[in-house]
Amino acid sequence: MLKTAGGSTGSNGTVISINTGTGLTGGPINTSGTISLANTAVIAASYGNATQVGTFTVDAQGRLTAASNVNISISNSSVSGLGTMSTQNANNVNISGGNISGLASPLPVGSGGTGGATQAAARSGIGAAASGTNTDITSIALTTGTITTAPSGNNDIVNKLYADSIAEGINFHEACSYATTVAGGNLTATYNNGSSGVGATLTNSGAQAALAIDGYTFTGTDVTNATRVLVKNQTTQSQNGIYTVTNQGSGSTNWVLTRATDFDTAGTGVDVIAPGDFILVVFGTANANTAWVQQTPLPIIVGSTNIVFVQFGAASGGVSSFTAGTTGFTPNTATTGAVTLAGTLNVLNGGTGQTTYTDGQLLIGNSTGNTLNKSTLTAGSGITITNGSGTINISANASVTSFTAGTTGFTPNTATTGAVTLAGTLNIANGGTGNTSFVAANIATYTGAETLTNKRINPRFLTSANAATLVPDISAYDQYNLTAQDQTLTVNAPTGSPVDGNKLMFRILDNGTARTISWNATYTNIGVTLPTTTTASKTIYVGSIYNATNTRWDVIAVTTQA
Repeated sequence: MLKTAGGSTGSNGTVISINTGTGLTGGPINTSGTISLANTAVIAASYGNATQVGTFTVDAQGRLTAASNVNISISNSSVSGLGTMSTQNANNVNISGGNISGLASPLPVGSGGTGGATQAAARSGIGAAASGTNTDITSIALTTGTITTAPSGNNDIVNKLYADSIAEGINFHEACSYATTVAGGNLTATYNNGSSGVGATLTNSGAQAALAIDGYTFTGTDVTNATRVLVKNQTTQSQNGIYTVTNQGSGSTNWVLTRATDFDTAGTGVDVIAPGDFILVVFGTANANTAWVQQTPLPIIVGSTNIVFVQFGAASGGVSSFTAGTTGFTPNTATTGAVTLAGTLNVLNGGTGQTTYTDGQLLIGNSTGNTLNKSTLTAGSGITITNGSGTINISANASVTSFTAGTTGFTPNTATTGAVTLAGTLNIANGGTGNTSFVAANIATYTGAETLTNKRINPRFLTSANAATLVPDISAYDQYNLTAQDQTLTVNAPTGSPVDGNKLMFRILDNGTARTISWNATYTNIGVTLPTTTTASKTIYVGSIYNATNTRWDVIAVTTQA
């Protein structure tokens, strides 16, 4: 509204005030100023897209006071010509019939298509490789899916079940760069088991030099890279395992290998020592591109249990070198390929040195030249030998043609023919005894008195350190020796069956302390006195003879060491 000087609102005069109405700011203006549109809650932006539509609120002055986006939603009843639309939500629409028009043909890759109307164009559009002319796709990346059949052809896809079945019992470890060899043998090193295997080390205990294994000499780079080494040829097999290089060694320092963290603890699962551990070796003169499997079953105590590796899938590619030596064999080749041996294996190499035989031949040892000579058996008197294929039959002649018993004491049932049965007793003159039975432990009884000339009968004696009670057995021993008597001694009457004149002797020495001795009444003093105590550290002899008339043992000698 314009207001003029003088207070009128007519058409003439000077404007002295301007007021602002709804939606405007800046008034009233009495002299000079700026009139502006008032701000609303609407944010300056673009509204609406392929899946949403913009909604707006306009006030009485025509201003936008609110703006937003809402998802496009079409109800089933608002669509016709597409058959039945069963479900619909913000992510998908299921259509059971009808046609959709207005789509680009072919459907671009960006809209979920292949971008091609032919197989070749489709493969080109999605970047898939083809095999042959207009054939199936042979290379494609799958992120999910199921394969239920087992492979049968060389190019069939393998599912997890099949892969697990062939990998069962194999525990894969990170590959090793190098491995010890049979030729290199045992690493000269001191083994420290760390904490039950964790942190265990092999430290050079030989001449100081850089570590060298299978044609490779290790450097500081191997320490930096923690190069892995398979140690499999230690004499002490509990030291075998996977190690990393922690000091390569030099002419003034010892090299050090430390058990790898995936091979310092035994158990089940991954990254542990267990039967079936599978290790690839990448480099080396002898071990490059080989694989090794740990064979020792659980339980395994690291540092104590032997750890044994065998080569996995080792195939024989032929003989690389062969020397027959002096065995008698001659190989068809001494370098490569299969070896066929010809010749005869010598006796010195476990053979016979022979190649042909006749029936019944035997091999007889000959110390001259250490050879085996072929020989056949020769039949003696009354013997028949029949040589067969792998057999020798030895038999006696059918009958006795002549037999004379002579004066041996034997009497034959016949002296002319047939089998001979001997009866009687072989005389002494013919090497016999003239007796048919003997008293146990006695010399055979001969008729008449016999004299032993320049012969000695050794006494039978029993030696013990000490005894509380001594029971002599005259049938077994003639002398009893006590070498360190440490207690009171009781000597009982002898057992057995003595004869008149049998001799029995005792030799007694205490252990440095005099000991009491008591004697059975059968021991009778004859001009001597039986000792009743020992003399400390002195030997006592007591000799007796059996008196059959009085049924007693007459003691005839007692003496003590001076």
